[in-house]
This record gives sequence, structure tokens and C-alpha cells, in this order.
Amino acid sequence: MISVVIPCYNEAKTVEWTYKEVKEELEKLGVEYELIFSEDGSTDGTKEILRELEKKDEKVKVLTSKRRLGKGLGLRRGFQVAKGEEILVLDADLAAGAEVIRDLLNAEGDVVIADAYKRGFSKRDVMSFLYRCLVALLFGMNLNYIQSGFKKLRREVLEEIDLKLTGFAMDTELVYKAKRKGFRVVEISAKWNQRRERRVGFPHAFKMFLDLIRVRFLED
Repeated sequence: MISVVIPCYNEAKTVEWTYKEVKEELEKLGVEYELIFSEDGSTDGTKEILRELEKKDEKVKVLTSKRRLGKGLGLRRGFQVAKGEEILVLDADLAAGAEVIRDLLNAEGDVVIADAYKRGFSKRDVMSFLYRCLVALLFGMNLNYIQSGFKKLRREVLEEIDLKLTGFAMDTELVYKAKRKGFRVVEISAKWNQRRERRVGFPHAFKMFLDLIRVRFLED
């Protein structure tokens, strides 16, 4: 079985479209699957939309929260209930397109990262480049887009590592701890068709920095 974990926060405008696109792609591939939406205290009706989908489709499982937990904790909740031998992580706006599902499933590796970011000279591009440099400096990992929201994980990876972060830096924690355990981490190319600009403010960026320091220096 393939478990698809999709973290959601205020995605009322996109989440039903994403559900249909992902389901259609999985049906075309002919695989057994489950869709796990980990909702993170949304205030725009996302929760209600997901509950309706869950009522209509037995393959859909919805986890909800009354308050904001953070992307990392939302993903960890999804991992805990996932039943598949392979787990796909997809961003709720499906910025890399449903086709990335096929690419991830066909790729060899214990952790597969879809490098789907379009590089340029915007503020986000510069921040992404600086984050990549910081990760290379702290962890010795020269990966193009470690924070990609599109990944494939083998169940063994999640069974062997102990994830602790609750925020955005959990993506980096996951890859770093997987590599330390000897799991094979690979990147694949994917298209990028982001539906809207996402912004990470200074408080989030500072917390990510502190989380990276914690993972690198304060944990065994």
C-alpha cells in the first residue's frame, strides 16, 4: 500500500482540487493507496471540506487540530497512522503537479526528494539558496532542495529515526537523520508550477535556524 500524507493549513481554495488530482493519478497507476490529510488548525473552512471528502471516500483519512501545531508535527501525526510500506509527502497546493507521484514511486532510494523549485532572484529564491548553504555548512549535505514538500519515504526510515521538530525544519531533520542511519537519499527533477507565493516571515526563519542548531549540536 502507498500512504499519501498531505499537510494542510488554510487550503480551502485548493484542497478539493488537489484531492481529485491525486486520486486520479493514483487510480491511473493502479496502486493500493490511502490519502491522509493532516489539517493544522485552519480557519478558512478547510476542515469542513476535508470532512465531507472523508464521508464520501473510504480511502480518505482526515486528522484535524483545534490549534496550529506546525508543519513538522502535522506530518509526524500523518506518519503515525500511515499503513503503507511507502509514504508519499505532498504539499497541499500540489505545486509540482500530480505527475510527481509517478516520478517519486519509480525512483530508487530510501528517501526520494523531488527537486521542484524554480530558481531565480526573488526574495524567496535568495532565502532558499542561503538555507541550502547553511544546511551544507552544518550537516555536510549538498542537496538542491531539502525543504521540498514532495518526498517518498520507505517505512523503514520512519521506524529507525526519531523525529522531534514541529516546524518547517523537520524536513531537514528527517533527511539528516536518515543519512546518519545509512539510508540512501536521492533527488529527482520535477516541474514547478506553484499556484501562489508562500512567505516565510522572520520569526519562522529564526525558529528554523534554532531548530537546525538543536538537531546538529544538541542531539545525539
